[in-house]
Amino acid sequence: VKDVDALLAKMSELGVRYLCVKDFHLPFTATDAEIASFKEKCKTHDVIPYAIGPIYMKDEAKAVEAFEFARKLGVKTVVGVPYEVAPGKEDVWGPDRLESRKLCAFISTLCARYDMRYAIHNHGPSLPNLFPNAESVWRKIADLDPRMGVCLDLAHERRSGFDPSESVRRYAGRLFDVHLNNIEDASDPAKYLATTLPKGMVDIPAVCAALRTAGYDGVLSIE
Repeated sequence: VKDVDALLAKMSELGVRYLCVKDFHLPFTATDAEIASFKEKCKTHDVIPYAIGPIYMKDEAKAVEAFEFARKLGVKTVVGVPYEVAPGKEDVWGPDRLESRKLCAFISTLCARYDMRYAIHNHGPSLPNLFPNAESVWRKIADLDPRMGVCLDLAHERRSGFDPSESVRRYAGRLFDVHLNNIEDASDPAKYLATTLPKGMVDIPAVCAALRTAGYDGVLSIE
């Protein structure tokens, strides 16, 4: 929902209290006055902005902009996708967007500078070069600042052939956000057929049990 007033009213009605802020909720170029107004609206509806993103970023300036906005908004987590474009290719959605270890390393310094977490969102097998699963995230960040972690999309993880419950257990120490959704059919990994919770191939109760055992203290963000 892009209409902020309608979104916050519906969240209040449903008892959903936490919001990961996208740029269509509040532009990341918002003034201090606009940020203050947005936060007041959230407070009125008993909604807490807890993170921003996911944000696709391919350069250091975009990364700094995201962290600065998060600081102004007062959240401690940036959900993002650091990428670079394959040589000679256009920057369009698809396989020519590649995971960027170089940008991950720079963002690691921002985590230390701002004392914020950065959670990389996995995308499933239809984007094999852009963090398809939690394991691909881990390969890029394992030796970086411990505030670099994973935003685990349950359906995309299942589409990639992984058990999301096991991924929760394996990366618990660096799991900073979870996107709670499900998928009808993973027989064609290129197709993403979302379904109404809790139906689908992801065992949601098992995931919740794994999160509880792991001591996860973050948000389950409903998609």
